[in-house]
Amino acid sequence: MGTIIGVGAAKLAGPQIDLKTFKTINLGTGLKTADDFRKSLRDSGNKVSSEANGILGNSAFTVAVKKIKIDLAIKSVDELGFKDGATRQRIYGRANELGLDLCPAEVGPQLRLQYKDQPEEERLIVAMNPIAGSGGALEMFIVWRDASGLWLGCGYDYPGDIWFAGLRFVFARRK
Repeated sequence: MGTIIGVGAAKLAGPQIDLKTFKTINLGTGLKTADDFRKSLRDSGNKVSSEANGILGNSAFTVAVKKIKIDLAIKSVDELGFKDGATRQRIYGRANELGLDLCPAEVGPQLRLQYKDQPEEERLIVAMNPIAGSGGALEMFIVWRDASGLWLGCGYDYPGDIWFAGLRFVFARRK
């Protein structure tokens, strides 16, 4: 799993945060290369943005060498205690304090392949170490569904960016 950047504790109002598993997916399913993922995504009717296509081909995108299961949890920036939004580092730091880890980058395309019943208009940002895109910007996978279908896309993270309170991140549940 990736490194999580620690920060000071955030002040949370309300009850304890629920860390239930949203979905369990498989990694290391035999897809080994960017082209394997591209073909599988295309053959299963998914759409892939040009940015996501680019980071699939980046050497920083790696896959599990053997099949493993990973439990995923969804938390919004607001649920993590940041009512006015927060930087990626603060979001990841708070998640780490709660027992959540970053996802391997493979979670992005695997979640897209294994989450066929995603509700329309849902967007999930994969909490991962960003990968530099072709233009050098840091990018993270986003899995979404809209009227045009199921998508694997990317979100950019520039230094100092504030991620809005309503945005939802997918984290790996710590074993």
